[in-house]
Amino acid sequence: MNSEPSPFSADSALVEALSERAVPVSCPKDRVLFRQGEECLGVFVLQSGHANLEMLSDTGEAVARFATGDGSLLGLPAVFSGEKYSITAYAQAGSDVRFVERSSFLDLIGSTPALSLKVLHVVAAETRAARAALVDALARQQQLHKRSGNCSEV
Repeated sequence: MNSEPSPFSADSALVEALSERAVPVSCPKDRVLFRQGEECLGVFVLQSGHANLEMLSDTGEAVARFATGDGSLLGLPAVFSGEKYSITAYAQAGSDVRFVERSSFLDLIGSTPALSLKVLHVVAAETRAARAALVDALARQQQLHKRSGNCSEV
């Protein structure tokens, strides 16, 4: 793992504002918060603890994995787009997780421009991390093709 901050980490003011609208999610043991392909219900705020995220290809292979910590917002792309979650999130046992319904999140962000910019910062960082993970996955795939003697382009 690298020592760079998680792309999912949010500003403390944003985490606090979301927490005021959130309900606690019990995590006495490892727990799936949402799965890739499920309908988006809202955003999860990782107040403290750790979560792991995993994106799978259509064939079920892991394309990207991320580890997150305190102050992470999970599920933002789906919340904004209204589409299904594009990644699976697992909270580790003992994590303090809160859930904010999509409509409540959008109301807050729509009514508080300063928070909108903070959310945009998180979404931009997550987008950069996802792009980097996909580039890495493509490079690994090309290496496998070269090793197997398949010289065709991927």
